Amino acid sequence: MEACNGCSCKPPACPKAPGPDDCCQKGCKVCVWDIYRDKMNAYRAYMQQHHPGVPLPDVEEQQQQQMMDASMDAFERLERQLLQQQQQRQQLQQQ
Repeated sequence: MEACNGCSCKPPACPKAPGPDDCCQKGCKVCVWDIYRDKMNAYRAYMQQHHPGVPLPDVEEQQQQQMMDASMDAFERLERQLLQQQQQRQQLQQQ
């Protein structure tokens, strides 16, 4: 990445998305995709504040991020539903 606004600092590298085999699909409390999303949000905020002259990831990557966010939201909803079902089963067993 290039230096910003003619200064000698070098912006941090953009976080890399997890690979296709990095997520175990087991509904971990903190998924690799959650960590990536947090790192990207922090990266974007840092870059906008400290290096406004350096372009952020392109629109295609942002679209992919939006698609990933939508997929993760659906996954998280499913995980919550499964957890609720499990808790309901446990309550019924205790009665």
